[in-house]
Amino acid sequence: MYVHCIHSAVSLLTKETKMEISARLKDSKEAVKVTYNFPSDLKGLTDKFGADVVYAKAMGSLIIDIQATIRRYLVAKTDKDGKVVSKPKTQAEIQAIISSWVPGVGAVRKTPVEKIGNLLSQMTPEEKKALLAQLSAKA
Repeated sequence: MYVHCIHSAVSLLTKETKMEISARLKDSKEAVKVTYNFPSDLKGLTDKFGADVVYAKAMGSLIIDIQATIRRYLVAKTDKDGKVVSKPKTQAEIQAIISSWVPGVGAVRKTPVEKIGNLLSQMTPEEKKALLAQLSAKA
């Protein structure tokens, strides 16, 4: 199923956002579109649906985000040539990542120097020597 949401109008008087939501089956070309008025803030959501529902929906979404993060680290990452540039993380490494995870905040990105250092550490001495020769020729 494919789901698409767009904001279509915000009512400042009722603090609701009218959203257009569309969905289609994988094999279907046509989507069904509906509109729904969602409260525009946490208080409005809690007033409309109840704290238990809001909490359950938030927890469900957070768990799915954590599962996606776990899956991302369970596989080796390869470059465009298919060479492994990052091995799957261990249980302990993934736990450390999840322990510092904050929803909506991306992982701290490595600097270019850190990335190069990681790549160099995975290269054989011969590959490093060839790279240095190549870089020296371009300098």
